[in-house]
Amino acid sequence: MIEVLNGLAAEDYPYDFWRGPTEVRTKADAKQGINCEVLAHMALARMGVQLPSALHANEMFFDIQRTGRYMAPVPSDARLLRPGDVMFFGLDWPDRAAEQFMPRYSKDGRNDLMNWSDSPIRHVGVVADTVDGSPAVLHTSTANGIEVVPADVIMSSEWHEKMWGVGRPVALPGTEV
Repeated sequence: MIEVLNGLAAEDYPYDFWRGPTEVRTKADAKQGINCEVLAHMALARMGVQLPSALHANEMFFDIQRTGRYMAPVPSDARLLRPGDVMFFGLDWPDRAAEQFMPRYSKDGRNDLMNWSDSPIRHVGVVADTVDGSPAVLHTSTANGIEVVPADVIMSSEWHEKMWGVGRPVALPGTEV
């Protein structure tokens, strides 16, 4: 699995905040740009886990909290993390806790999250490995594109300084926590 995730880091897809899993469904679509949610979908798909395109970062996070249909909660202890776990990053100074955020969706059939800026969840990454007890996370950024970096590097941004939670895809082999 580690090789699969590190191999994805070597691919060159441009970053585009507005191109999420609803817009990007094929490799040709990805060449136009991807965001962190698409990268998580791509990484998990290469590991044999297909998530619905309607599952963006907030929906994945809420699935852990509310239903567990696609993601099971994982304690954030770095010793328990493993490749394929999904980490959720965001604001450390939100108006409300992530668990209290109430999403509002468009009614135009696209199901777009209309109040995404009210959510403290701002970024998602996939654990690629652990290095010296710290998770190395596959993610995409405006500055560097797709990369694998320590979680601490991601959390050095004020927009991602809190790790809100970790989920393990329930369809991932050996999903028991």
